[in-house]
Amino acid sequence: MNEIKGTPREYLLDAIALERHVEETLNQVLEHVEWYGDESATALNQFLVMVRGHRQALETRLQNLPSAEPASSHKENHADYLALSQLYASLGKAAFGYAFLHTVAHRFYDGPADGTTADLAEKHLRDYAQAIGRINQVTSDFVVQGQSRSGDECRCQCPACTVGICLCAPHGTITVNKAWRDALPPEAQGNLWLRLPRRGSPADRAGLRARDVILAVDGQQIQTIADLQAAIRKHQPGDSIQLRVKRSSGEPQDIAVVL
Repeated sequence: MNEIKGTPREYLLDAIALERHVEETLNQVLEHVEWYGDESATALNQFLVMVRGHRQALETRLQNLPSAEPASSHKENHADYLALSQLYASLGKAAFGYAFLHTVAHRFYDGPADGTTADLAEKHLRDYAQAIGRINQVTSDFVVQGQSRSGDECRCQCPACTVGICLCAPHGTITVNKAWRDALPPEAQGNLWLRLPRRGSPADRAGLRARDVILAVDGQQIQTIADLQAAIRKHQPGDSIQLRVKRSSGEPQDIAVVL
C-alpha cells in the first residue's frame, strides 16, 4: 500500500499567495465602491469574507503538514504549474476585457452592420471563454502526466487507485466541470431588471427606475431580452406599452410607457 504523504508545501503556499492577492485587489476596489452601488458593495464585502476564510483554512492546513524539502520532481512540476497559471490568468483577463468592451460598444452603437466593435468583442470573448474551458478540461490530466513523468506514483487510497487504476485525473475534471456548472446563475423569471433609464426617454418619463424588474409586457410574461425586444417591436410611435414591473419594495406595479 502507498505511503500517505502531505501535499507538496509549495502548492499550498501558492494558493495562500493567490488568496492574499485577491484580498488586496478587493480592498482596492472597495475604495471606489461608490461607483458600483450598494448592491455591488455588499457582494464585494461578502467576497472579502470568503477570501479571508479561504486563506485562514489554507494556513491552518499548511501548519499541519510535515516539514520536508521538496523533491526535484516537485520543483519541475511546480515550474510547469506556474507557467500554465500565468497563461490562464492572461486568458481570463482577456475574456473580462472583451466582456467590458462588448457592453461599451453597444452603449456607443458604432453601427448596425456586421463587423462592429460589439460583434468583434463578442466573438473574441467567446474564443477566450472556449480557451479557458479547454484548459479546465486538461488541467487534471496535465497534473497526473507531469507527476507520472517525474516518477511520482499515485498515492490515493480510493478503491480504484489502490489496485492501480488511477481515477485522479477524471475525478478532477468532473469536479471542475461541476464547479463551473453550479456557479452559473439560475435562469429564473424576472431577471430583466432595469438600470437607470436614458434621460428624457419614454421609460424615464413614465417613471421607470433603476432596479425595476420587468415581469410582463401587454399581459405577456417576459423572461428573456428577446421577449422584451419582440414585444416592443409590435408598437408604433405614439402607442402605449403596458408594463408590469416589480419594484425594489417587492410590490408589482403597472406602468404605461408612451412611445
